Amino acid sequence: MINMDLRNELMRVLDPTVPFEANWQTLCSLKERGIKAEEVQVILESMFQETPDERAQERIADLLDCVVGWCAPQHAIWKE
Repeated sequence: MINMDLRNELMRVLDPTVPFEANWQTLCSLKERGIKAEEVQVILESMFQETPDERAQERIADLLDCVVGWCAPQHAIWKE
């Protein structure tokens, strides 16, 4: 997947009307499609830095935790 396509797909996590669980499922589907955790992490970190919205930053940080495994074991997506 091209990084810009992946970035566009991840931009949806900034929508405050989308529940966290739906965003978590989006990340799970990326893993199932073979996207590496490092690719997702780099894009989410970039999005975190670029957004001035604190709620969006918090959402991104929560999802990053699921990408890197700094979360409850059942929420860790890439468990390698």
